[in-house]
Amino acid sequence: MSENYDCAFYTRADGGVPEEISIPESAVHVCPGESLVSHLLFPFWVVYRILVTDDANVDAVHTSYHLVCILAGFVCSVGGKTWILDVWDHPRLKIEFLQESEGIVLKSALMFYRAVYVVALPAMARADLIVLTLHSKFAETNGLPGKKVVNVPNGTDLALYDDVRTETGDGFNVVYVGYVQPSRGVDTVIEALSEFDSANDQWTATMIGPATDEDERRLRRFARRKNIAENVDFVGRLSHEETIARIASSDACLYPFPRRQVLRYIYPIKLFEYMALGKPTVASRLEGATEVLEHDVTGLLVEPSDAQALSEALRRLSEDEDLRAEIGRNAARAVERYDWNGINDRFIAATDRCLASQGDFETE
Repeated sequence: MSENYDCAFYTRADGGVPEEISIPESAVHVCPGESLVSHLLFPFWVVYRILVTDDANVDAVHTSYHLVCILAGFVCSVGGKTWILDVWDHPRLKIEFLQESEGIVLKSALMFYRAVYVVALPAMARADLIVLTLHSKFAETNGLPGKKVVNVPNGTDLALYDDVRTETGDGFNVVYVGYVQPSRGVDTVIEALSEFDSANDQWTATMIGPATDEDERRLRRFARRKNIAENVDFVGRLSHEETIARIASSDACLYPFPRRQVLRYIYPIKLFEYMALGKPTVASRLEGATEVLEHDVTGLLVEPSDAQALSEALRRLSEDEDLRAEIGRNAARAVERYDWNGINDRFIAATDRCLASQGDFETE
């Protein structure tokens, strides 16, 4: 958007502005306060800056799926501003993260976000344009007006992979990228690998991504109990370049998410990166994944949380190099439609039409 419009950027103290967003420093406005205080204050501060002081002369407000952003966007909409709502994850995601939190501060935050969710979910329907980066069933099940919704999937920058070597090493190497948590299906992966181990002991599994100390301890203990601790490598968060290199040297990749409300409709970027590098993916049969992958053609789909099915899929890939190569080639061709350049063009075109319509925008 910063390449097409004059933008002001409102963010929290712990937010920051990505390097690829090129706007003047004077256009970046940072909410006062640290951590939780900044989160709770943020929507009220944004509304004050836009509707009361109007220091950036704002015509339209673009918000993310975060609950406090939805709340701010809704109030700005009531105040007469055009509201563009970008939904690329489920609005309940913050609540899911806080569900098992301990301590009075985090439990208070959970109560706050639950209260905001009750208001935010119906408020989403008021947005002038809803850019939905989730499966269309999300709109249907949450009462979003179809005439305001533009479906824009996630994707990847295919040019990033032009010079990446995709040679694999010895044995059978599996990679998972994402939050390393039981809530993301990593425990199912370890269970599946322990069954898979009996058929092929020349394998490694690399878990790439952040994990809380408790989650990592729990998963490491589980791997030890299953006698596969030496085969599973928890490497933590890596740079994007390092992550791409690990994917490129793998034989298969994993998307093991369970069937949870906040996960079933998403189009995870990791899928497109796996595909762009020509890797066969074993993925949970969720609505978002099945929109991207075709079973036995561009990936292997298994029922969520089914360790035996996941293990069987990995065994098929480990024993059939031709199958791995065929699925990888098909995936690399299929991902061409998900290049960011084309997706960004659709997003900007919809935004242009919305801003030109002066409140009467309809996608249909």
